[in-house]
Amino acid sequence: DSDIVIGKMVGVTRGAPSDLFARSVDRATFDNSALATGLSVHKMFRTSLLRDNGIRFPESKGRALEDQYVMLQAYFAANVVSIVADRVCYWHNRRPDGGNITARRIDPVGYYQAVRENLDLIDAKAPSAEVRDALLRRQFDHEILNRLREPKVLKAPRRFLDKLLREVRKVVVERFPEEFVDTMPATTRARGAAIRRGDLRGLVSLAKRADRVVASGDVVSVEAAGDGVRLGFVAQLAWEDGKPITVQPVRGGGWQIDRDLLPRRLATRPDTDAEVRDVRVTVSARNRDTHVSWFVPVSTEVSLEPAGKGASTVLVRGTADIDLATIAGGGPLDEGSWALAVRVRAMGLKRSRRLTLGPGLDEDDAMALGSDGGLFVTANRGLGVRVQGPARVRA
Repeated sequence: DSDIVIGKMVGVTRGAPSDLFARSVDRATFDNSALATGLSVHKMFRTSLLRDNGIRFPESKGRALEDQYVMLQAYFAANVVSIVADRVCYWHNRRPDGGNITARRIDPVGYYQAVRENLDLIDAKAPSAEVRDALLRRQFDHEILNRLREPKVLKAPRRFLDKLLREVRKVVVERFPEEFVDTMPATTRARGAAIRRGDLRGLVSLAKRADRVVASGDVVSVEAAGDGVRLGFVAQLAWEDGKPITVQPVRGGGWQIDRDLLPRRLATRPDTDAEVRDVRVTVSARNRDTHVSWFVPVSTEVSLEPAGKGASTVLVRGTADIDLATIAGGGPLDEGSWALAVRVRAMGLKRSRRLTLGPGLDEDDAMALGSDGGLFVTANRGLGVRVQGPARVRA
């Protein structure tokens, strides 16, 4: 019954969406899946969906974001969209000759005209206000901010950045009201406000500060759980030297984000308690040779922990359940070494790092997971899973 089938992608020499493939979904919607992040055309389409709805790639040479324009039309026209997340269907690589259009520096004028056309399509065809907002947030986070935050804004030449900001600012003023941007996380709001002011210096300053932020993820307990193992962990955003990002209560209510990250001249408003606690943590196992990655089931709880002088840290305590027989989309992991990584999303930042064995544990605590493999610890106390035996074969 599917009009569109989205098969699991693996980024090798090019990136690939991950949240989209958290699980298989027979009837995926913008509400029950991360469809808004899947706007490339690496998918299978029912031919009649494209023909009956006149969906074609734009013919103009060099038009930017043509994938998105096609996918938005297809999503809006489709009755059934399905996600296949339990097997790898597509390996995402750059062309050997570097000829991908995305490998070239964009022409800001043409690029942001294409963004406007996509925004027009979303405004005209989105089936509900909720879907419209989800797609607009994706456009803002990716197409508006992506080249004006770390690391790209720190590497691009000043002349290009001036031209880029000029075009981006026009789109933000035209299409993204201040009240819409105000619903976003702290650093996203700050970048949006700087764009609206035309403040390149502020954008670069924030990018330099945010570039020093990393994820912290320590395993604090290891215990048997059914046929696998349960890892207890703590995770948060931190500075490169290991000190956690802090928040400070504001008189009258709310929280001020760490001034070393968001100084007064860049901050917009205090975060609410719900916004400060909006931290999303995932754990994944990634094969170091094939780049295949699978999400590990986790359970998390967010708390505010005293950090001295009235400040608090935003700490996530959680458990990750590793069962080698089911971790790979319901099946066993293939043979090889798999790094365990934690990803922390908070305050408008997304950071990943290797899960490490906490200071209270030693390598003996990384217990074996049966005869087919077990946990291992690197010289830097990074945690992984080693699987021995024949590779998994799936029809």
